[in-house]
Parts: sequence; C-alpha cells; structure tokens
Amino acid sequence: MILQEVSLNHELANLQKFSAMYKDSGVKFPKAYAQISSDDALVMSYEEGYRFDDKENLQKQNIDFNEIISKLVDFYTTQMLINGYFHADPHPGNLLVNDKGELILLDFGMVKSIPNNIRIAIIELVKSANERDFELYISASKRLGTIAYEAPTSELAAFTDKMFDIFSNDNLTSESMQKLAFDVLESTRNLPFKPYNAIFSTISPTTSIPCDEMLSRRLTYGATKSAPAFIATKACCCVKMAVAVTLIPASFRIRMAR
Repeated sequence: MILQEVSLNHELANLQKFSAMYKDSGVKFPKAYAQISSDDALVMSYEEGYRFDDKENLQKQNIDFNEIISKLVDFYTTQMLINGYFHADPHPGNLLVNDKGELILLDFGMVKSIPNNIRIAIIELVKSANERDFELYISASKRLGTIAYEAPTSELAAFTDKMFDIFSNDNLTSESMQKLAFDVLESTRNLPFKPYNAIFSTISPTTSIPCDEMLSRRLTYGATKSAPAFIATKACCCVKMAVAVTLIPASFRIRMAR
C-alpha cells in the first residue's frame, strides 16, 4: 500500500482511470500531463479552491454547504456501492470547493476497488439498519468480516437492538454518549460474543490508533453531528475501514439522516 501510494506512475494511472470513470459526476479532478510525468514527478493542472471544511470562506462566497455535502455523499455512494471503485483518501486537504461551488478531488495515491459481494453486503447492512431488521444486519456484518461467523445471531441481534435504542437518544451529549458506549461495551465481557473486538476487527493492520481512541473519535464525530468531520472521516478510510459498518457507527448514521 505505502509503496503504491508513493509511486507517481501508480497515482497517474489511478487519476486517469478515475477521471474517465467519473467524467460525468459533476466533480472536478486535476488534468494529468502524462508525457512530461514520471515515477518521480507527476505534472497536473493547478486546481484552486477552499478546503472542504473551511465553512467561513464558503459562506463568504455564498456557497450552499448543504448542497456540497449532498453532492459528496451522492458521489461516494456511486463510487462505493455502484461502481465499486473509490477514492480512499478524501480528507479536507484533498477536497476543495472553488468559487463556483464546484467540488474538486485531489491526490489519487489511494484508489481502491470493492468486490460486488461486499457492495451487496454493505447495501443490506444499511437497509437492515434503517428497517431495524437486526438478524439481517448481523448476517451482513458477518459477510463483511466485522463480526465472527460463529457469533450467535439471535443474541447479537438482541444486543444490536439495545444499542440502537440507546444511541438514538437525541438528548445524549458527546461526553455522555462516549461514557455510555464504553459502559455498554464493558457489560458485554461475559456474553458469548465479543462486539468490542468485532467493532475494530477490520481496521487495517498498519493502523496504530488504539481501539479506545478510535471509538472516542467515532463517538465524537457522530454525537456532535459535525457533518464535514463525520463525512470526511467515514469516507477517507481504505476498504477495510470503509466497510466496517458496525453497531455503534450505524446508529449514528441513522441519527445523521434524520
């Protein structure tokens, strides 16, 4: 992964394929000049804009931030669930908005593919979460690898139901939600499954962030309903993080959609 990301020939190929696949998306990408590029230097058009999270300047330009958020979510839905080919590093530094309100995507060192069976499982996961069909939710989670196959479906479905009820409470603050999450996870130690481990089982082996810190970050983004941070954080992960749709984050997504 690291060697590919620092290979500018690899990034050039990603940019060319991505630009061709999403040429009608309404999102702008830099134009690459392959004839004067090499593995040590990638020459592209200069794209100028405000960082995606620079709400102050976006407001000064009368740019509708809700429209930008909607475009980004739609774009990533198309990437991940329809085409299965997505930009895996869209942090705010790689997402610009120009004076015309156009979304610009930069840095194509990490572009990944998602197999069809995984895309179907993600769709089923979101659908089952929305419909509170927790047995299907657990089934989809197992296919995604976020829950062990041997985990008992009925008990885990009941636990998930409880988690959804708890974290759909709009009166919870970021701090109380974080404490409650750890309390609930601690209470599972004597159960015949380990949801705490399952939640983080799909994090890339190269990730060095401790589990408790990662959970804290997820809770904070979800509870504060900070759209730029929440969307960027969810989108910027590589495939394993992107499909790690687990008990706690799923409940936040439902809250965000309300």
